Amino acid sequence: MSAIEFIKQVRNTLGIGLSEAKELIEEFEFPDKAIAAWHQLQEQKHQEEEAREYVDPKSWKNHWYWKFRPVEEEDLGQLKMLTPNYCRQLWSKFVTEESDHLMRSDVEQHWKIRKVERVKGYNWETDSDENQLRGLGDFLNPYLNWNPEDVVYLFFGRYSGFQMTWELFLKYSHPLLFHSYGDVLVNVNDAKVVIFEEHGYVRIGERRDFLGSFQNKLRT
Repeated sequence: MSAIEFIKQVRNTLGIGLSEAKELIEEFEFPDKAIAAWHQLQEQKHQEEEAREYVDPKSWKNHWYWKFRPVEEEDLGQLKMLTPNYCRQLWSKFVTEESDHLMRSDVEQHWKIRKVERVKGYNWETDSDENQLRGLGDFLNPYLNWNPEDVVYLFFGRYSGFQMTWELFLKYSHPLLFHSYGDVLVNVNDAKVVIFEEHGYVRIGERRDFLGSFQNKLRT
């Protein structure tokens, strides 16, 4: 078979473009080796993607709802969008294994959050001053008593969320909660969990597993 026939065979087998098939034949000479190498490369890329924890900021920081509260360069290292796979792992650990979104789970027994109660006296949808929720920290701090440097996760659902510090969440809460409908805020080092519902309502609960985790640390 000629080189042209080898290239066409690789292209048809893999469903790729002619230029990519040509490069494979030039590197591996024969179709079977080229096809095997391509599959190996795809598997390697898949494994690397699965292992990634954070999304490149370039893919999200310029989204239109950030334009009113742009992320400062010095904060990009700590304000991290989770990859879908990493977010799924954390969601299953902290929120629920039964549903893609907290509001789609009809049975609270499936949640890894308990004692959830709505907290009155504040509405985050109506608290907007220069594209910041200036009253959010003052309202939540007495209930949470979290430290500014505490690591928190904000989950929009099973496959989407952010990792940041508590301080940065308060700083960028306006764009982070822009489409909130049952977003879940978890502090890695504390039992309390905050749920931001539609219409600006806030609920606070606690993690079911936190006490057990704390006792296990004491034993070790």
